[in-house]
Parts: sequence; structure tokens; C-alpha cells
Amino acid sequence: MQTNTSRQSLTTKPHLNRSLNFLETAGFSLAGPPGWTGLVPAMQSAINFQSFLVWLPATLIGIFINYQVKHLGIKQPDVAGGTPNYVARLYEKYPVIAKYAAIGYLLNWVTGIPINAIILTEMVNANLQPFGVEFPTLLARFFFMLLPFIVAMTGTRALATLLNCFIVPAIGLLIAFSLQGIGWLLLSPDSPGFFPQDWHWGAMNWVDWCKWFFFATFVTYSSETAASFVADSRYPSSTLKLLDIAAWTGALIFCGGSWVVLRLAPDQMDDVFLYLVAVAKPFWGESASLLMTILIASSCLLTMATAICNCPRILYQLSRDRYLADVCGVVSNRGIFGPALVATFGLAMVGLAWANVPQLVAVGNVGWFVSFTLMQLALWRRRNATNPFLPHVALGVFLAQVVILVVGGIAWGWKNFLIGLCGPFLIILLDAIVAQMPWAPLRATWWEGIYQREDRFYRANNQLMIQVLTLVTLVCGALFTGWRFRSALSISAATEDNNLLAIVLLIIAFVGVAIACWTTLPNLILLEEAHQRAEKLNQELEERVAIRTAELQKAIVLANQANQAKSNFLANMSHELRTPLNGILGYAQILQISSAITGKDKRRIEVIEHCGSHLLELINDVLDIAKIEADHLDLRPEPTELNALLQEVIDICRLRAEQKGLNFHYQSSQQLPSLLLIDQKRLRQVLINLISNAIKFTHSGTVCLAVHGHLPSTDSDSCCHLKFRVEDTGVGISEADLQKVFVPFQQVGDTKMVSEGTGLGLSISQAIVVAMGGRIQASSQVGKGSVFEFSIDCPRHQI
Repeated sequence: MQTNTSRQSLTTKPHLNRSLNFLETAGFSLAGPPGWTGLVPAMQSAINFQSFLVWLPATLIGIFINYQVKHLGIKQPDVAGGTPNYVARLYEKYPVIAKYAAIGYLLNWVTGIPINAIILTEMVNANLQPFGVEFPTLLARFFFMLLPFIVAMTGTRALATLLNCFIVPAIGLLIAFSLQGIGWLLLSPDSPGFFPQDWHWGAMNWVDWCKWFFFATFVTYSSETAASFVADSRYPSSTLKLLDIAAWTGALIFCGGSWVVLRLAPDQMDDVFLYLVAVAKPFWGESASLLMTILIASSCLLTMATAICNCPRILYQLSRDRYLADVCGVVSNRGIFGPALVATFGLAMVGLAWANVPQLVAVGNVGWFVSFTLMQLALWRRRNATNPFLPHVALGVFLAQVVILVVGGIAWGWKNFLIGLCGPFLIILLDAIVAQMPWAPLRATWWEGIYQREDRFYRANNQLMIQVLTLVTLVCGALFTGWRFRSALSISAATEDNNLLAIVLLIIAFVGVAIACWTTLPNLILLEEAHQRAEKLNQELEERVAIRTAELQKAIVLANQANQAKSNFLANMSHELRTPLNGILGYAQILQISSAITGKDKRRIEVIEHCGSHLLELINDVLDIAKIEADHLDLRPEPTELNALLQEVIDICRLRAEQKGLNFHYQSSQQLPSLLLIDQKRLRQVLINLISNAIKFTHSGTVCLAVHGHLPSTDSDSCCHLKFRVEDTGVGISEADLQKVFVPFQQVGDTKMVSEGTGLGLSISQAIVVAMGGRIQASSQVGKGSVFEFSIDCPRHQI
């Protein structure tokens, strides 16, 4: 990975295919609230009634952040990654801060992957204990973490479909828990009452409040994940509206669910699962254990899948905006973020090896909290430029969060706090180190070579979701039938049996999607792609043919009219102009040699002759360029004595050079052929044009003509290669002007001298050289002179 700290401009062109439909992005939008299940028991056990005083403000600020992110997303619909990449762009003038804020946010999502793999492993083993079975812990954690990565390597839509398999039970059960719990507290005769009879909330100092507020933001700030997928959504505005739904759904769960836990929580219980089962048992009854198992298991799988979708997009956009290596910006046309996924997996493996959930939460939350704090500051600082959502409220939130970050973060352990602060810098340093490594997979070209095998337009329709869900239903149905049949013959505790069934069902669903994505679905997707591409291509071809046909017919008519008009004009004007001019020039030349005319009259006649010659040259140039544009430039090769032709050109040009006080040199090789078949008129025209230009733009020094020839190596080869080079020590041509010296009517260089020509000489010379099968080139340095050279192949005349 290579970091470019001297960014010139941000990449604004969209590079992701908009392939996700509304339902697929909806699943990503609700991935944050399920994390509440892992936090609320710990907070409730630690501070009891005071926990609601933390959840309420944390939830309100979380809603406020959602509206801020939505406001930013509306203005930047082509930015992937959501919040951290919006923050990075807000700090585009401060690239180190921009990278730090985005990577700090990223690390929190990365730590969520191993955390949920660990929680899921512990739950599976806990439910397997009554059967005397236990999975190898390390292997199970790695397996659960690897599964969503396998699915992600098949494309974004497959993972989006997988997400929808778990969002319904996770969010559905959380909403049911909150609403049923509140309803039971309000209406049930067995309820302890909606409000506590004893309002002694106890004392909670400022440090404890900051500590647990910092802890709660792990989930209350995470309802804005839909913004990460706006760049690949077919309906970006609808996807941004999901931020409103996610904000208020989270509010219901964080506040409503926390109030239910506050009123029904047991005294003390370390196990999260048993704690929540005890809370839900009054209104869910004997089903509490099974439903809570489904809730926690699906929440873990959901969080991992969302993190594995979100993190690569953050890295991708950072690369597109030139904050990270180019390799992280490579994505296939099917939405596979290969390099970014590998980087995410490597970071997640570090967290899995650490395997300390409390420390992972504390460390990951530091950079996350810093990112949101920096966002509030940037929105207030740039309030006039970006017109953010409630900028003055953002300033207040920033000040509060600075205090909470320092006080609350250190309260969780100063070592964890320092590790969390330094984490983003370690990633930036790693990026710089990897940039120096020559290994091919660390280069964008290596990944692009892999993705070249894929089709460029991945447009699988909504049948993909139906196919995945059908396959999952069949796999789960077969497992359920077999499990119930086994349960009927087995003697075991019903509750434990049902809990294990729920976990295994969810895992098998996950595995089923992975199997489908790597086997059946690619073939189905290819068929869909081929069909859609064929339809689109056919439609585009029909439209293009119709447009091109109409344009061609119109162009043909106009071209015929223009050519006819030009031919008539040239035929008439050629005779009308040349005849009087030849008369003027003829009499001017006669008068010049007359002895009766002397002094001023002779100089005046010379002016007449000079002006007439210039006008005739102009007419000839215009006629030549007209023939070139009409593709009527015909060459008339004839036997030509090359040395005689060159000597004629030299005599003419040497005289002009000497009149200007310049040195004229001629160089030639000894292998010049004697007799060639060539259009001597056109070759003479090219040479005189080039040498005259050199003389005109050279005030002092030398003009040189060099001619080199290569005779054929065998008798059977009758073609000679000639190379002509005209070099001067004149004023030179700038790099910008050098690009347009061969453009018709373009005059470059000294403005005092350009008026002496028509601006057609070099254009005509280039056309003649090309017609002869050669190529003309120019090079120059301002103040040092110019070089024009061309090469042609000429047949030898056989006597």
C-alpha cells in the first residue's frame, strides 16, 4: 500500500456498478442495533438504574449523527464507505487527519468480526455441553469468521442476500423484545410496574457516566451503515432514507429495550445469554431461551457480514481518494473487493489472535469515537462551505465528546486507550512499509489481471435473492426434519435441544449461502448477465444504427454539396486569379531589367513583384490545402536526378540565407542514389518550405540541410530509403506550440514574423510526406533552434 500525502484532487467519478436493489441495502442499514444485546447486560449490572441516563443521550446523539451523515450522503452519492470517507473528504486539506479518522472508524468494525466469532463459538459450545460435545475453540472461531469472507469473495449481492437471511430474525426479535416487554410492564398483572416504586437512582459520578457513555456509543453511533452502500445502490436517495428508519429503530431498541432490562433484570449474572433469557422469560415464557438463542446467533452473523461488507468499501474509497495504496481501490465488476477483503481479513486475524473481547471493544472504540468527534469539528468549521445539518449543535457535541473521549476512554484503562489512539497510525505505517515491497499481489495490476476474466457488466436481477433464499430454505428444511426426527428418538432436555437446533439452523443457512455462491449461483448469474447484456446491446445497436444512418445520410448530402461548391469555386478562381497575376509578375520582371527605370521606381517595381509572388504563393497554398482536404492530392512520379534537384534547392535557399546574413550548410552521405522515380515538384516544395521556415525564424547563426540515403542491400530490392533533416539555430518553438505546428492556418512563434506566411506550408508539407509514404517530425527548444526531419522510400529508376 502506498500513501500519497500530496494529493492533487479527489476522485469524483463513480467506479462502482450500481447493482444493489433497495432490499439488499436495507439489510445493511439495520446492522448496528443488534450489537446492543452484548452491551446492555454489562452496563445494567454495573450501574443499574443509571444506565438509562446513559442510553438516552447516547441514543439522541446517535440519531443526530444519522441525519448529519444523510445530509453528507445527499451531496456525495458516488462516495462509498459512508461516514469515515465523508469525514476524510471534510479534511482533504489535512491528509494525515483524514486518514487517521477513517482508519480509526474502520478498526472498530474490524474488531467486531473476531468479537462476534468468539461470542458465537462460546454459545455453540455452551449448548453442546449437555450432549458431551465441544468444538475445538480456535478452529470454531476461525471457521465462523472465515465463512462470511468466503461469501464476500463471490460478490456484493450474494453477501447482501445472506444479510437479509439474518436481519429479519435479529431486528424482528429485538423489536418484539422491546415492544412486548413494554406492553407487559404496562398491562400485565404480574408486572412490577412500568416505573420503579423506589426512585432512588443512586449516585453516579462524572467519570462513570463518561465511561459508560463511551461504551454505549459502540452501538448507538452505528446505525448509519446504509451510507456505506449508497455508491453501489440503484436507488441512492432511497438508501439514504434508510438512515431515518435505522435511527428510530435503534432508538426504540436502545431506549425501549434498555428500560425493559432495567425493570426486569436479575440481580447479578455474568453470562450474557442467561441474563437476557431471565429478562425475557416473564413475557416470552418457555420460548425465551430459544428466541434469545436465535437473536444472539443471528446478531453475531449479521454483524460479521456487515463488517465484511463495510470495511472493504472504506479502504476502497480511501484508495480512490489517494489516501491509501492503489491496490485497495481494485474492485471487480461484480463488486468483489479482493485486495481490501484480504486486508480486512488480515486485521481481523490479529483481533482473533488477541481473543480478549473486553479489550477489543475498548481499543476499537477509541478510534471510532475519535472519528465521530472529528466529524463534528469539521462540520462546524466548514459550516459555510458544506451547509451541514445543525452546525452549532455539532460544535456542542464536539466539545462534549472531547471530554468523554479523554475521561471515559482512560477509565477503561490507559493502556487500552493508548493502543486505540495509536492503532490508526500503525496501519498508516504498515501502508508505507508495504509500498516498498515488490511482491506482485501488493500491486493493483496483479488483481486487475485476475478480474479481467470477469464480464464488465454485472447486472444480475432480483432472481438472485430468490435463488439463494430457496436454497437456504431447502437446506434448513432438510436439517430441521432430520433433527426433529432424531429428537423424537433421543432423550434430552427440550430447551437445550431447541437452542442447539436454532444455532445449527443459522449456521447451516450461512454455509448454504456460501456453497451456493461458489457452485450453483455463478452459472445462474452468468446466464442472467448474458441475457441482459444481449438485450441491452441489441437495443443500443438499434439506436446507434438509426442515429448513424440519419447522420450519415445528412453528411453525405452536405459533403456532396460542399465538394461541388468547392470544385466550382476552385475551377473558376484558379483561372481568374492566376491569369492576371502572371501578367503582373511578367511585366514587373520586364520592368526590373529595363534600363529606363532607376532609383525609387525600380524599388517600387520590386515591391510589386514581391507582393505578386507572395499572393501567387498564397493562392497555390490554398489550392493545395483544398486538394488535400478533398483527398485529391495526386503524386506524379517521374525519373529525377536527385543531386540536380537538391542543388537547385540549395542554390535558392543559400541566396535567401546570405541575404539575411546566415550561414547555410549542406551535408549528404556518399550513398545517395543518382536517378529516382519521385514527384520532384512536391519534394522540392517540401524542402523549400522547411528551409524557408528555418531561415525566416533564424536571426543569426546557421541553417543546415542534411540528406542521407541507404541503397538497397540486394538487386531484387529496388527501393531506396532517404532521410532529410533541416536544422536551424533560430528562436525555437515552445512545447505547447510544437503540438500545433502542422495544423492548417496555425502560426506559432514570433508574432512579428508569423504574418509573413499563410500558416499552410507545414500542413501541406506534412500531407505531401504522408502521401509519399513517410512521416515528418519536429523537435525544438526555445532560444536554441528547431529540427524538422522526414523519411521516404523511393523506387530507383531502371534504365
